Amino acid sequence: SPQITGQSGRLTLTYLIPNGSKVSQDQVIAEFDRTAVLDEARETESKLAETGHQLEEKRALIRSDRAKRDAAVYEAKAELQKAQLQLRRGPVISEIDRLKNEARAASSSARLASLEKSGAFRVQAEEASLKVLELKRDRQKLTLERLRRNLDRLVIKSPQQGMVALENIWRSGSMGPPQEGDQMFPGQPVLRLFNPERMIIDASVNESDVAVLKPGV
Repeated sequence: SPQITGQSGRLTLTYLIPNGSKVSQDQVIAEFDRTAVLDEARETESKLAETGHQLEEKRALIRSDRAKRDAAVYEAKAELQKAQLQLRRGPVISEIDRLKNEARAASSSARLASLEKSGAFRVQAEEASLKVLELKRDRQKLTLERLRRNLDRLVIKSPQQGMVALENIWRSGSMGPPQEGDQMFPGQPVLRLFNPERMIIDASVNESDVAVLKPGV
């Protein structure tokens, strides 16, 4: 039975090749219920698509806001330049007009400095908000990749050509081969795949008889 990342508990056997079947390489020999993993994968795909849309909308909003701020800074610079030009006329205008021009220049300079300072903070905040969404998207991508690997693991394919011998497991109070619908623990043996032209025999030998065993006999 496969080890499923991020999932614990038993796995439901939904398909098992009959005992004694001859199989070819990459032939499906067992499957486990994939419903829960498929549902989670679909949900993660939906969340990933939603996060992608949020990122695009956020980037578009940031571009719009930055364009507005750039326009405001450009306007403030133009007002400051205009006020500074008016200050150069100081000797030929009245004292009251000169004071008004100085006030306008000071106000324009303060407004420009405020816009540039607040703009820098806004850029930092925007980059941070984008980073949060990008990290969320990357986590969802990793989750989706994990779920897809799990889906592949729940379908067991033969690594080589051979013959199937089902393992005996404890089921319903007795030992017997696994059947479709059985609940199996991760890592629990399901079957053996062997070459029918060569045999391996498992046998128990008493300690007193080990001395008389010889290779090839």
